[in-house]
This record gives sequence, C-alpha cells and structure tokens, in this order.
Amino acid sequence: MPTACCIITFLRVFFKNKCKNVFTDRQHLLTLLPIISLKEVFSLIKKHLHSNSSKQEEREHMFGQVFAYIAVVQSGRLQAEDGKYTVNVLTKLKGFSEKKSYLQDLCTQASMDLISMSSKETFSEHIWPSIKSDLSCGWEGCSPHTLQTLLTCHHCFPDVVKGKFLKTHWGHKDILHPDNLNHVVKIFTESTIISHPNVNSVCDEVLKLVLQDQEKVTVFCQQVIDSGLLHARQECRYLALQLVERLLRECSAEEVDHVLSPAVVKILINSLANKQHFLHEASKKFSATLPLVVKEIQDGATQLEIVKCLISKSGNIHFDQITKTRSVHNLINNLNLKGVKLYVKFLKNLFINGPTQDSFEKVPDLDSTRRWVCHEMLSLIRSPGIPKQEQWVLDVTQFLFVHAYFNIESNDTSIPQCKHLLAHKIGKDLQELLASLFQSCLTSLSNMPASQVLVEENEPGQNQRTLGMTSGGDLWVKLIVQYAQQLVTSPHVTFRIEFTSEMKSAWEKMLSSVADVESKMESKRNITAGSAFQLLFLHVGLQIFMEPSNAVDLVEELSNCYKKAFTKRRSVAKQVDEPEWVEVVVDILIGLLSKSSHLLRAVVDNTFKMICSHMTKKALSLLVDVLDPSKNKEEDSNVELVNDSEEEDIDEDKENSPSNGNINEEDEIEEDGSKQDDESDEEDDEEDDEEDEDDIEMVDDEFRAQIRDALGDAAVQLSDEEDEQEDEEDDDMDDETMMRFDSVLAAAFKEKLQKKKSKMEAVTLVLHFKLRVLDLVTIFIKQQPENILVADLLLPLVYMIQAASSDKDQDLLKDKAANIYKTKLCRPKKYPKVSGDEKEELHKCLEEMMKALRKASSVFIVSLISSGCLFLVRILTSSTDQSPLKTRRQRKDATQEKHAENDSSDKERISALYNKSLLDFMTYRATCLHPVLFTDLIERFPNLGWFVAPQLIQYTTENIQIYRKKQACLMLTNLISKRPYLGNEDPKKICKQLSSMISKVVANTLDSESTFRPKFILQFLMLIKEFAALKQSLNDKEGFDVIRSLLQKLKDKTEIKRSGELSSAIGAALNGVNNRSSSKRKRRKTKHRKRRSETEQV
Repeated sequence: MPTACCIITFLRVFFKNKCKNVFTDRQHLLTLLPIISLKEVFSLIKKHLHSNSSKQEEREHMFGQVFAYIAVVQSGRLQAEDGKYTVNVLTKLKGFSEKKSYLQDLCTQASMDLISMSSKETFSEHIWPSIKSDLSCGWEGCSPHTLQTLLTCHHCFPDVVKGKFLKTHWGHKDILHPDNLNHVVKIFTESTIISHPNVNSVCDEVLKLVLQDQEKVTVFCQQVIDSGLLHARQECRYLALQLVERLLRECSAEEVDHVLSPAVVKILINSLANKQHFLHEASKKFSATLPLVVKEIQDGATQLEIVKCLISKSGNIHFDQITKTRSVHNLINNLNLKGVKLYVKFLKNLFINGPTQDSFEKVPDLDSTRRWVCHEMLSLIRSPGIPKQEQWVLDVTQFLFVHAYFNIESNDTSIPQCKHLLAHKIGKDLQELLASLFQSCLTSLSNMPASQVLVEENEPGQNQRTLGMTSGGDLWVKLIVQYAQQLVTSPHVTFRIEFTSEMKSAWEKMLSSVADVESKMESKRNITAGSAFQLLFLHVGLQIFMEPSNAVDLVEELSNCYKKAFTKRRSVAKQVDEPEWVEVVVDILIGLLSKSSHLLRAVVDNTFKMICSHMTKKALSLLVDVLDPSKNKEEDSNVELVNDSEEEDIDEDKENSPSNGNINEEDEIEEDGSKQDDESDEEDDEEDDEEDEDDIEMVDDEFRAQIRDALGDAAVQLSDEEDEQEDEEDDDMDDETMMRFDSVLAAAFKEKLQKKKSKMEAVTLVLHFKLRVLDLVTIFIKQQPENILVADLLLPLVYMIQAASSDKDQDLLKDKAANIYKTKLCRPKKYPKVSGDEKEELHKCLEEMMKALRKASSVFIVSLISSGCLFLVRILTSSTDQSPLKTRRQRKDATQEKHAENDSSDKERISALYNKSLLDFMTYRATCLHPVLFTDLIERFPNLGWFVAPQLIQYTTENIQIYRKKQACLMLTNLISKRPYLGNEDPKKICKQLSSMISKVVANTLDSESTFRPKFILQFLMLIKEFAALKQSLNDKEGFDVIRSLLQKLKDKTEIKRSGELSSAIGAALNGVNNRSSSKRKRRKTKHRKRRSETEQV
C-alpha cells in the first residue's frame, strides 16, 4: 500500500510535465507498473490536470491531459480491459481535437493508434458503434480527421467496415475511386489549414492506398496533384511537392513519369529560377532532398527515370544552368552502378539518334544536345563520387575517341562503339570539342588510382597499382591504343584526317616498340625505365591522331633513345659526347611541357617519377638550364617585362626579415655611410630613368616610321610642314586627307596594342612553362631525397628567385620556387650520404653559395642562401665513408679514425668560409650580408658556431659600426646559451678571451670621453649574464672580481640610473657574477623534486 501511494504521488508530478521525453517515460512506466489501475490514472488526470486560471496554464494542463491519454494508449493497458475505457478515451481525444486546432494532429494519431491496437471484438462491440454515426456523414461533412478514421477502420477491420457501408455513405466501395478524388483534393486543402507547413497524417494514409495499385498512382497524380493541388493556393502547392517526394520513395520506374509530371517539373524550374517565388525555398528543399531519395532507391532504372524527368521530357538538359542549382549534378552523383550504366547508355543513344519528340516536349538543338552529352560523359569520369567500373569507363573513353578522330561508315559489331551509325553527321566544331574532351578524359584516367575502380564480382580483387592503371594492372592508355588499332585496321571506319604513310609507319613502330618493352619488363630488366618508355610510347602514339607532324618525329626520337637504353654497352662502343638515354628522355619531357596540354603534363609527371632513379647530372642540368635566368636571356629578350623599383623590394624584405636583430638602427650607424648609400641609390635611379627614356624614344621612332610608311604622300606633306606652326597644319588638310589619316592612325595604334598584348601573352606562357618545370624539380626532390644531385638545385633556384623578385609579373614563380626551396629542398626528411669526391663538390658548392651571398639583392635572398648553406653543412657533417671490402671490426675502427679526421677538416673548411663572410659583414660598409646567416648557423649547428666565436669576440672591441658590434654581442649571447655544444674549442680558453673582452669594453664605457650607446650596452649586459652562467657551469670563477668591480662602477653611471631597462640588465649581470641566480634555481629545483616525491608517495 505505501508503495502504491508513492507511485501515485510520483504520477501526479509526472503527468503535469508535457516534455516529449517525459511522455515516453510515462508510457514505459504505465506498461511496467500494472499495480496502478487505469481508474486511478484517469482520476489523477481529472483531479490534477484541470485549471481555471490563466490561458497559459490552461494550455499546459490541456497538453498534459492529451499526453497522459496518449501514454495510456501506447502502454497497451486498454486492451486488457476489454473495451471498458476505450470509448471514454476516444471521446476525450475527440473533444480535445474539436476544442483546440493545435491538438488535432496529436489526438487524431492517438485515436488511430487506439483503433489499430484494439481487437476485433473490442472494435465491433465498443468502438464501431460509437463512431459509426460520425463516419456516416459522407463527403459533405467529412474532415481530415473523419477520413483518416474511416481509412484506418476499413484497413484494420474490413469485415466490420464493409464495402456496402462505403458505397452507401461514400459513393463507392473504393474510397479512392476516380469520382471521389475531387473530394480528396478538398480534404487535402483543408488539412493545410491545420497542419501547414507539416503534412497531415491523413495524407500518409491516402498514399498507402495509392501505392497499392499502379493505376491508382497514375490517376491520383493526375487528378489530385496536377489538376488539384497545383492549381490551388500556395500552401497546397507546397503540399504537392511534399507528396511527390513521398511517392518517389516508394514508386516503381514506370510510375516516375506520372509522379514527377510535367506540371511538377515546370513549377520546380520556375520557382528555382525566381528567388521571389513563393515556392522558391520549398523547391530548394525539394531539390536538396531529391538526391537523398535517389540514393535510397535500389533500382537503377527508377533512378534514371527521375533524372530523365528533369533533363528530358518536360525538363531541360540545361536544368542546372536555368535554375542556378546543382540539382541534376547531385542526382547523378548519387546513382548506383546500375543507374550509371543506364545513364551512359541513355547519353550514347541521345548522341547517336539526337533528341526526338518522344523524349522531349521541346526538342532542343542537335548540336547543343551533343555538346551537352559530351560534357556529361566527361563529368562522369571526373566525378569522384560516382561508382566507377572499368567497362563503362572504357566505353565512354572509346566513344569520345572514335567520334573525335574517325567516321563510322557501316556497322561493325566486332568493334565496340561501332554498332550504330549516326543519324546526323558531326560538324568540325563538334569534332574539335570531342578531341579536347577525349584528352581531358585521358588526363583524368592518367591520374586515377586503381582503388577508385570497382572490380566485377566474378573477378578476383587486385592490389592497388600506380596511377593510370586499371585494377588488372593494365594502363588505361594501353587499352585505348589497342582500341585504336582495331579502328585503324577496320574497313568499316575511315579517318577524319588523312592517315599518311609516315603516320602509319610511326604508328606501327610505336606498337612494335611497346611490345618489345613489355617483353623486357616480363624478364624484370629495368622495370622502371621500361614502364617510362611504355607510357611515353603509348601517349606519343595517340598524339599521331592529335598532332601528326610533331608526333611522328617524337616516335622516331623516342625509338632511338629506347634502343640505346636497352642495348648492352659492351657490344656497342659509345660515341664521343653521346648523351645518355635519360638525358634524351628529359629533353623530350621538357619539349612536351612547352605545350599547353593538361594531358601531356600528366604524362610528363608520371613518366618523370619513373626515371628519377636514373637521373644524371647532365639530365638534371637540362631542367636547371630552363630555370636559370642567365641562360634564358635570348628566350626572354623578346618579352617585354615590367620592372619595379628595386629599392621597394629590398625595403619590404628588410621589414619581413627573419633576423633576431632589428635592422633599423639608424641612430647608431654613422651618417657618412647612409649618405654614401643614398648617393649610390640616386645614381641607380638616374641610370634607370635614362634607360626608360631611351626605350620610349626608340618606341616613338619606330611608331613614327610605321605611321610614315602607312600615310605615304600625306606623310611627306606632313614632314615638309613640321617646321611650321601646328595649328596651321590642320587647317591646310582637306577632309579626304584627314579621314585617311585618321583611319591609318587608328590601324597603327591597333597594331601597337596587338603587339603589346602578344608580348604579355608570351610572358604568361614562359611563366607557366617554368612553373611546370618547377613541378618536375619538386618530384625529383620528393622521389630522390638521398640523391646528392639535389645539391645542384640550390644555386639555380636562388638565382631564379632573385631574378623573379625584381619583376612583379613573376611573383607566382618566385613564391612557388621559394616554397620548394625552403620546405622541400633545404628541410628534407632524409639527407644524402656522401663520401670522397662528392664531398669536394659539396665544398665547392658551399663556396659558390657564399659568393652568391655577397651579391644578394635583399634580406630574403640572404635567408634563402643561408638555408641552402645549412643544408650543405648538414650533409658534410653527418656523412660517413665506409668500405665494404673490410671486415666489420676493421671497418668500424678505420671508419671512426677516418671520420674523425674528415669531420675535423670539413668543419675547418666550413668555419673558414663563415669567418670570411663574417669579416665582410663586420668591416665592409656596403655589404649585402645580413646577421641571419650567422644566427641560423648558431641556432642549427652551435658546435660550428664556436669556430667563429674568437672573431666575434675580436669585433666587439674593434672600431666598427655600433650596429655591427651589437650584432656580434647578440651572436655571442646566443652561442653561449648553447653551452653544451662547445665544439673542439677549449672552454677555458674561450672564457679567458671573453673575460678580457668584457673588461676592456666596460672600461671603455666608463671613460668619460667615449660616447654612451644604450642599445649596445643593453645587449652587452645580456652577454655578461650568459657568460657568467657559462663560467659557473664550468666551476671557473677566475676574473669575476675584476668584472664585478667594473660592473659596480658602471651601475653608478648616470645613464644607467636613468634607464630602468639598463638598471635591471646590470642587476641581472651582477647576480650572474655573484652566482645568485644559480642558487635560486637550485632551490627551486629542490622544492620541485620534494613536491614531486611527495605526490608520488601519495
């Protein structure tokens, strides 16, 4: 009994909450607690869910009652009472539905659930007698609630609600008889008043009956949707789109035409194209949901019919363009494999036979339709979301190829795509489009991984191969070449261009070479080189149909190169200065890159990846020569380049300098140096202005000559009158001469503009060509990071970046080259390992890099060269020289000794170069060097930085610019902070030199005659602090007394007391000398250890 009271108290609170989650809990609670009788539940509802206060509370209590009754219905407890409370619950729900319109949907659905859950006895004895009178009203007094109740009762209990009752009160035994559909339209229209924008549940009940019979679908769509709802008010049209969406999910392929009818498609097109249309948002939602509906449909034929409704019949092939959406595109991307195959078949048939009145209400133009078909085929190949199978992909590629380069004269069932003749011939423009799209298709296939291609169910799966291959391991281009051979030898097909004997000979040579390559690859001889030649032969062979004149020569050149590559060198003596085969291949690839073809670019990239391991120094130099500006002057001389001021580039680079120091130290640099720099800059500007004036005069003379030649006699007359007044010249000319003069002058100006435009186009072509070559350089760096040849790319890239920095039009080239240089070349994951003569070449390369530093045009170039130098240093200091002819122990001992000697000599040579550059930076006023060169070395290789430490110490006391002295202090500070790496230098010896230098500098600062430099003193005090920490770590306190006394005197100086920053810095330096900072650090570490141990114990 107490348990029941607690549960009843809990229910009182429970039923007052109208949250949906709580409603579900009520249902489960009533189901699991049969101890609570329904009588008690109903009494609780009556007692606690009634209110006569405000409207808001009344609304909440009414919702609570409805949810309570719904919970009772869903719990299934009413069925156990044999209809005792069923009629009462139905009456209550009906009363709520009639009282408040916003409760109609809830109450109706609850009533339908109660009816469907009841037994036949309960329904016939209790429910049916109570609702029979309401369902006898017929169509005149019918509401959505009444119709749904009738449909539910007839569906669940056909033996009780018989056809005789329906015929008597509703006109026909079938509720959805064509004569009753006008009444259904009225019921649907009335339901929008109650439920808009949602769909009333009565619509779903009607659709269930409609989908049971195909004939009903056709009639229902015509009378209810097309002739009814689409001609009613806007809410009804909105409902029509939602009904179409629901029907498409369940209908068959034959029913799609009636569901997605011309009237519906017309409304879709109009509303999507017009943003002000009432149904624009609804249509957008419908077009966004339609691809998901297509994806759920398993039948490919049904999917295709939905697509065809939008692009043919009542739709338009340019549906997406008209509506400015991607509706059709998204539909096609959601087709399954069967749907894609059927769509390809539909496209091919449309191309061959053209559009007909049977397929289109408004027949589009034949040429326009074929163009659209070709673009759609290419889109299918390119789209990553479409399921790809080798068969249909190959069909599409073959279809584009055969119609681009051949004419089908008669049917040939033995050759694919030649079984049907075209109803109308192809024009020249369409043929060029087909050829272009075929190349684009082949480009996509060349970059397509085999994992994207589905394998037939009866074929075993293959492992993923390289790009451009099928799942079976064959190249796509090879399959196309085989298909082309069938066409070449077929008597039923003719060429669109004349297939000359030279072209035929080149084609046959290509086929024989490919067969020879494949036989050698089967014997596993030079697989990578063989794959490269195979790919090149196949693509160059197809170029015979595209560019016959160039392709024939390329086949011959490639054939000779292939013979040299696979001929044993012992049997054939190599001629003097004869290039290696890889050099010839690289030269061919560069020639292909010069053509603006995406296909050739993809071929070049894939081929170059295969021959990277065979690259030689001369082969790489071919790429380098293209990028080297000094070797391309003749090529670029015909191109007009717009040069910006060099000063602006240098200033921008200085502002973006990666250096730790500040460049703008004008207050500390002597005035004489700045004046000299300004004078030199002014001289450079004057020279540039003179050159520009010369160019203008040259252009003007040339332009005048063109006008003089064009005018003839009029020019002679004008030249004779040049010395007279200009105003009188126009008066003496007659109208005819003036008109002729105007026309000729306009033609001359037009010619001048055309030349300027052609020059700008030439600049763009050269830029794009160099960008493609840079892609090859990137491929080589990625494929061969441990190849010593990557070092040969450093200087050419630097020179190219420096040359491009002075030209605004070359910014893209400069940025890309700099990114490759910094991220790919100078920061690889793996470094080359060198020995012997290769080291000597690297040292020479490092020397050249240092020479280039002295000619750098900006800080940006200095930082690039610095990164390259560090890359070479990293290789030289980490390489080893091992001999495989010795035993393991002998090799280990000998290697250690030899490596130590080589390492020492390498470091000495490297440090000598850096010391020489340091001398240039510290002493030469107009130097191009920047501190970033030395700070990078100290940061990356502090052990090498100690080799320049003696010179840095020396420069801090010499009579040089304060800015450079400050930079020397900064470098020493950074170097000392890396004190675990002392290199080969004696630490105490370095400390002695530093101590002497510090004493000398402080003593000079205390001198009253010397100029006080606050920024230099600040950096110098930081150096003293790091120096003291170094001495303390070495337990060497010699010289601290002298430094301490000098610092105390310096602390009392007036300039120090005025500056809080200097006072703090000198205090930190004294603490370092007195070892106070270190003791505090030790105490902190001790406390940290104690806390950590206590935490671990806990």
